[in-house]
Amino acid sequence: MKQFSEGLGSSWVFTTILYFNDALTDAELAQWRPDQLKSRLRRQLHRADIKTPVLGSLELDFQSDIGRWLPHFHLLVLGQRSDVERMRGVILKKNKIPELGRAARPLFIKEVQDIDAAILYCHKFVWQDRRRFVVTPHGKPVHRTRKYRLDAARHALALQVLNRLGLPGLTFKSGVSRATHPDLSEYLSLANGKNHPKGG
Repeated sequence: MKQFSEGLGSSWVFTTILYFNDALTDAELAQWRPDQLKSRLRRQLHRADIKTPVLGSLELDFQSDIGRWLPHFHLLVLGQRSDVERMRGVILKKNKIPELGRAARPLFIKEVQDIDAAILYCHKFVWQDRRRFVVTPHGKPVHRTRKYRLDAARHALALQVLNRLGLPGLTFKSGVSRATHPDLSEYLSLANGKNHPKGG
């Protein structure tokens, strides 16, 4: 992935956007397509006035505590943290997880220290089982999560969906093209499903 980031500068911000209201059952995931969710994200970026390049991918982890798959995007935004913070005015800072009866944060933002590692993380395409637990380091309950390998049936389902969606369905890009960012031409070809190796 190093060739994708060379020459692009270092001012990138990493963000994860979670869509709790779009959580899916196993049966729903088997037939689901991300087109509407991607379109919604594009509209949200537009409303937040984010016009710089945005690169990333879609991921779904199984949330054991609610028994559903949670769609979320891992994104890299070229700009400053203050630019991405505008998304908080578009995506609610906190929203409700009905099954848990408590609030959850749908937006996570972090400055990027290593752009190559961040690109690899955004495009790992490994879906897992995320489980919540509670710790009390100072006598006050704190919610944490930990990822585990999916059980055999859901692992098979995840592989089927990953294969069905392919790179064009899994990747996301906005505000970038070969003309404006030639250093990303190889990435854009892969994101469009071109020039990727096929199994023999």
